[in-house]
Amino acid sequence: MNMMQEENREGPWTEQEDIILVNFVHLFGDRRWDFIAKVSGLKVEGER
Repeated sequence: MNMMQEENREGPWTEQEDIILVNFVHLFGDRRWDFIAKVSGLKVEGER
């Protein structure tokens, strides 16, 4: 699955999505979730 797809996906995070998220948190901190969601391109919904 392409991370930049327009549709949101439900279900558990993939290993690749975890890595992307961790990298963005390291870059921007853990208090900028709205910004990270926008710039990361991750389109995953649901509890993790």
